[in-house]
Amino acid sequence: MKGFFVIVIFVAINVIAFTIFAIYMTGSVNSSIKEQEELSRAALDSLMLVYVEKNIASSNYFNAVSQIPHLNAYLLSTFSNYIDTALNIPLNESLVERPLTFQKLQYTQSKIQERINQFNNTARNYAVLRTNTSYVDARKYVELITKEELAYIKTYNEYVQQYNKLTSRVPSSIVAGFMGKFPFLEFETGTNITSKMEHIFE
Repeated sequence: MKGFFVIVIFVAINVIAFTIFAIYMTGSVNSSIKEQEELSRAALDSLMLVYVEKNIASSNYFNAVSQIPHLNAYLLSTFSNYIDTALNIPLNESLVERPLTFQKLQYTQSKIQERINQFNNTARNYAVLRTNTSYVDARKYVELITKEELAYIKTYNEYVQQYNKLTSRVPSSIVAGFMGKFPFLEFETGTNITSKMEHIFE
């Protein structure tokens, strides 16, 4: 009989200890998920402010190159269309909750940068463009914003990778599921996003 009570007490102590540990771990994971989500959203908000500037810079760049004679009409036309599309995408941290719109932003901005790169390559062998003051000023502005863009993308992706570990790996993913938290999309650029999404957005 005495042995029975010892076993019961031992089991009870272990159950209580496990419960306390589980509550502690759940609270700790909960806090970590919330913290990483807030950091990810704040980083995305900062990146969106950069894209407000990038849209202005891209528009100025387009206005400059569109005044130069004999440039590729197709590139100019599609460049203009991509800028119009970018201007109609709402720029805020809620994009993480709208994956397709978020990818559309990534795709559109990558295509805008692609067009800018193509015109910059043209300028190397086209003195009329290369020496145009409006083009030179617009190019410098775009290059400045692009450096900021890449830095903010890197910061956002770093926070999202940490958040995604918590929301996609056991055991923290179990807590995340109860919280209604799921992984966010990382921000992709260049051919990483254009080759993947061209069949959807073109």
